[in-house]
Amino acid sequence: SGGEMVVSVLPSKVSMLPHVQSELGEKLVYAARQGDSAQVKRLLKSKALDVDYVAEDDFTALRAACFEGHTDAARLLLKAKAMVDLQGGNGAGYYSALYSACQKGRLECVQLLLGAKATVDLAVKDGSTPLIKAADKGYAPIAHLLLGAKAMVNQANNKGGTALIVAAAEGYAPVVRLLLEAKASTTARTKDGDT
Repeated sequence: SGGEMVVSVLPSKVSMLPHVQSELGEKLVYAARQGDSAQVKRLLKSKALDVDYVAEDDFTALRAACFEGHTDAARLLLKAKAMVDLQGGNGAGYYSALYSACQKGRLECVQLLLGAKATVDLAVKDGSTPLIKAADKGYAPIAHLLLGAKAMVNQANNKGGTALIVAAAEGYAPVVRLLLEAKASTTARTKDGDT
């Protein structure tokens, strides 16, 4: 009869586990987004928690922390072995934590992620890299960091836009200057033929 008990108990534990993981995962992503480092630390103690859980909005906890600029929470997640290059699901266009930090101008998070060996040229669905996104937003200090981490200066997105093309199109002279100093091609063309 002990065997019957194990058989009847195991299925309920197995069916409960994904629910527990998703509940804990959603709480972790929320805490990271809010910058609630104390809650992040508490949640990371749970053995049922998947630190790389992808929430319904395609955010991981690390990406959420970096998107909002919460370096303390991001540091805790990296210490807990969160995958630095994990990209969120389809709806997010496969954004990584580094890409999201570049998108929002989160300089300290970019420094932290590069220090954790984030892949500097990891592109999203449309082919944009963190450098292209930083150039598109005019974030010269972030572009400087990425170039220092050996970002490919002439990498193009799916439409042929390089960091220099997008920075010039938006009128971001400080970024253009940095890219030219890094030997960005002035003859690269988009698929529409624009330089």
